[in-house]
Amino acid sequence: MSERLINRIKNMNSVVDIDSMFTPEVVKTLRRRFPEVDSHMDYLERGKLLITTDSPYRKSIKINFKLVDYVIESEDGYRDIYIYIDLLVTKNLSEEDKLFVGRWAQSYSQDDPIQIDINDEYLNTMDVWVRVVKINGEYVDIGIVDLVDPPSDTRFFDLFNIPYEDENSN
Repeated sequence: MSERLINRIKNMNSVVDIDSMFTPEVVKTLRRRFPEVDSHMDYLERGKLLITTDSPYRKSIKINFKLVDYVIESEDGYRDIYIYIDLLVTKNLSEEDKLFVGRWAQSYSQDDPIQIDINDEYLNTMDVWVRVVKINGEYVDIGIVDLVDPPSDTRFFDLFNIPYEDENSN
């Protein structure tokens, strides 16, 4: 019985589909009891944010993330999908820098839903609202970012040693 169930889950290509088949408690139990289910779910939950910075720099930045949770809201024929993510950055950051990086990433994705690159075939085809709730596995309280005075691109570039040139410098 359990082998068939495991194979059925492993043949599903969406966390959303798996979650619709089982309660959250059952999914947690299956992940804990069967490493292959946990590995498959972990694969489906991994993705990348592609952020194109504003002028004058116009850089494309990819940041890996892991899906922590999602909410699908439907009203009057419209569907909004909110994803809550753990940004996976390559650097150990101070608490202040974690908050900055989370706010910076969220500032580029909080006003409009965006396409994400994720292994989940359902979420990969949708425009989603992105909320950063963790950085490298640690919870952070980002909240809504003030876009009147958004986090600085140059500070982000400096933090991750990304060269930047003014797009108008040539």
